[in-house]
Amino acid sequence: MPRLVQISQLALERAYSRFRGRMNKNSFLDGEGNLTGFLGEEMFKTIFPAAKHVDSIDYDFLSENGVKVEVKTKKQNAPSEPLKSYEGSVAETSCHQNPDFYSFFRVYFDGKTFPYGWYMGSISRASLYKYGTKLKQGEKNGNNGFSVKVNCINIPYSFLSEKHQNI
Repeated sequence: MPRLVQISQLALERAYSRFRGRMNKNSFLDGEGNLTGFLGEEMFKTIFPAAKHVDSIDYDFLSENGVKVEVKTKKQNAPSEPLKSYEGSVAETSCHQNPDFYSFFRVYFDGKTFPYGWYMGSISRASLYKYGTKLKQGEKNGNNGFSVKVNCINIPYSFLSEKHQNI
């Protein structure tokens, strides 16, 4: 079951502050997804407060156990909890990264702000590449018919673990 995460005003302000004037060169949404990504990182900090935000080219967080974690986030316009059949994605342009785990989040946009989101779970890098589905730009995802915007590897949220001792 996805874990609901309230987005505090402070977390929202931090994400907007990072978003202003900052562009991720690997952004396949031409920077529009950066705010979503920063909000995912804020939610990660809420769930794993001991993790250190390092924001390196290879991963976003380093756990107190030395585990490297990359956060991936999708925005949704529906207020309801995402289904476990939905999928997380890692763009091919991010495949150079070398985290130990990927943590996936969804953030709800109500048309004005981002009141909450969900932690969908985490998966090891090795398991992502073993169980994920590689899709080419323009291909339709078999589960939902969504046409992918860039080459990526998708993983159903049902493959993710919500409890990781390592992180």
